[in-house]
Amino acid sequence: MSGRVGSAYYGSDAEQTRALYRDLATYGPLGVLAVHLLQALKASVRAKRYRGAAGRGQPRYRRLAYDKKIWAIGEVVRALAHCPQIRYGWAMDTQQPFYRHVLYVDLPTGQVSFHMGQRGAGPTYVGLWDGTPMNEPRIVSFGQHVLDGTEPVYLAGIAHEGDPPWDEEPQLELDERLMSQVGDFDTR
Repeated sequence: MSGRVGSAYYGSDAEQTRALYRDLATYGPLGVLAVHLLQALKASVRAKRYRGAAGRGQPRYRRLAYDKKIWAIGEVVRALAHCPQIRYGWAMDTQQPFYRHVLYVDLPTGQVSFHMGQRGAGPTYVGLWDGTPMNEPRIVSFGQHVLDGTEPVYLAGIAHEGDPPWDEEPQLELDERLMSQVGDFDTR
């Protein structure tokens, strides 16, 4: 599934991306979560590709992208605090020499994970990595499901019959700071 979310994510139209983020944020906590997951994903992918700097004495593009990823992951964790139906947490990847702290998020479209240099806020993850590096399609699909107001097919072990449906109002109020960012989403 690609749709509007895939078009904005894979494209390079900043206004289209900002409009998508504004629209997603109106869908409550899940929409805000989708925005920040997309930002973290894009920054992470770009950081692995970038080389060079804007000019002599300027920060390297890679460093700027990793700084954006660190910021976005912090916002993902803040948004997750308002999404009690989504399991998430931090674990250690002992196979990694530097970026050993891993944030796992069990979206209805599948598990996604981000390696970080330091552990962020939030609980310890109680599951295991599912062994499939599928962040891009799973996050894009999640965002599209939120935007469409459709319920994705739940995966075994993540959500079960009787879990809150996607259109049920969350019990927690959205943090005003998260909603105040609707017009200020950075698409770099």
